[in-house]
Amino acid sequence: VVKKRPDNLPRRNDRSWHTAVSPNGQQLATTSWDRDSKARLWDAATLTLQTELQGHQDGVLCVAYSSDSATVATGGFDSTVRLWRAASGQLLHVLRCPHLGCYESICFTPDGQSVRAFGCSPEQCGYVYEWSLPCTPDLSEAGAVELQGQRLQLFSDGQRKTEFSSRTDAAYFSFDGRRLCVKCFDSVHVFDAVVNAAGETDGFKRRLILPISCGDVCLSPDGRRLVTAKDLGGNISVWNASTGVLCFRQSVQKDVSIKGVAISVDSRQLAVHSRHRKDSTYRGEVSIHALCDWTPRTHHLFAPS
Repeated sequence: VVKKRPDNLPRRNDRSWHTAVSPNGQQLATTSWDRDSKARLWDAATLTLQTELQGHQDGVLCVAYSSDSATVATGGFDSTVRLWRAASGQLLHVLRCPHLGCYESICFTPDGQSVRAFGCSPEQCGYVYEWSLPCTPDLSEAGAVELQGQRLQLFSDGQRKTEFSSRTDAAYFSFDGRRLCVKCFDSVHVFDAVVNAAGETDGFKRRLILPISCGDVCLSPDGRRLVTAKDLGGNISVWNASTGVLCFRQSVQKDVSIKGVAISVDSRQLAVHSRHRKDSTYRGEVSIHALCDWTPRTHHLFAPS
């Protein structure tokens, strides 16, 4: 089925970068690293634009919802994470930390009391930061409250390190913030949270390394599955994120370019965004598959825009 692309969705020249769906399924958030430096909130059922989140001074790279769907977090090139009220788009907090050039991934802890983000310095060294949030946001006339975060330790091969020294391309947290996946140029790294006796997270310890090069990667919300995708004429692989064992691999046609992969909130379905070339014309496709065995669910084709 060829569907007309909704006119209100971001087009290719808008450079939409990342998308998140609220846990209650009612809202969709998209980020953009074009000149307007905005994130946008959409009605998930009608794809109607609800509000624009304006405040970042540069492109916005990542977005996440709190577990109750009430708060949206965005992070980008301006070295800030910003928290917004999902219902109104009101800015609640501005989260800062030193040394970082941009944020690549962000998540809330399940209790909603903290925000964690993985970011890169201008030297391409990666860090994990955490901010503790106040119980009630200060919505005084002075505007959003600025909060300073703390750097969490990264443990690698028994050595404590405060930075991820390999050049990083992308990073993803599990929904509970207890697992971190970092994609580098020629490898994918999985880290687990290190929790002390008081139940607090001290940092992240590297669990495994996959020596593979891929175009995109995603971590299931429950942290159990890792999906890697090679771009043109490659394959999509599903891995056990705890052991590094390959669950299955699906090859794609040589004229198919995989642009992105994402896993549903219940960790059961995989969405694949691809481009198909036919007679010198490219068409985009979004297909939905069962994550456990690649059983096809549905697909949507979009005419070139």
